[in-house]
Amino acid sequence: MKTCVNCGELIGDNADDCFKCHYNYKYRRVISPQEIRQKREQEERRRQEESERRKKIEQERVEQLAKNGGYEYKIEVVRDQDDSAREIQALLTRYASDGWRLHTMFSNEIGREWLRPDTPAYPTRTVSTYNQIVMVFERMIKPQQN
Repeated sequence: MKTCVNCGELIGDNADDCFKCHYNYKYRRVISPQEIRQKREQEERRRQEESERRKKIEQERVEQLAKNGGYEYKIEVVRDQDDSAREIQALLTRYASDGWRLHTMFSNEIGREWLRPDTPAYPTRTVSTYNQIVMVFERMIKPQQN
């Protein structure tokens, strides 16, 4: 807590103004009621302008989204094995015939650890990894507007 240099009131350490006499530590003087009113009005105008700016941005975003086409997505995961190429080919063919297109494809390495309690004192740990192939398919459900 600190003491106001103008009126001696106890105020918080982080306070910029004295709530009793309105002494302002930034300007090092007492702020008049008119200045306080002007400051509040300026702050209110700034808040309103910021609110209007945000509303305008949101409205533009909504309008743009309405113009954009709509899409739906499906995800398929294939474990990388000896015959995974045939499985991937079958998935690509099936999805393409249903109007889907491959949007993204990536490999994901999965690590696993197994603990087998052979004996209570010395359990056996097995660590292995395998790869997953993740495919993301996309299909337009609503055409784009001009």
